[in-house]
Amino acid sequence: MDLKERVPEPEGISYVPEHVRGDPASAIRDVCVDKGVDLLVIGAEGRTAAAAALIGNVAIKIVRDAPCTVWVSRPAGQTLTVVDALQRLMGLAD
Repeated sequence: MDLKERVPEPEGISYVPEHVRGDPASAIRDVCVDKGVDLLVIGAEGRTAAAAALIGNVAIKIVRDAPCTVWVSRPAGQTLTVVDALQRLMGLAD
């Protein structure tokens, strides 16, 4: 089942799922420019400042460089700690 089947289009709003390769923040910015996107909706993990410093924060880069309005959503209560970040860096966690 693709995204269009799982998420119905609300009345008066259309969306187009895009799959891109490359640096996530740059690739997403380029698609927004090329397609004339008005609103970009992205998901983000909650993480501590230390964890973000270790593994970066794509959501922050996207918000900083986006040519349109960005809506960032994350599950309530979800936080990535420094230990979680280190495990990801070492390939020990998803």
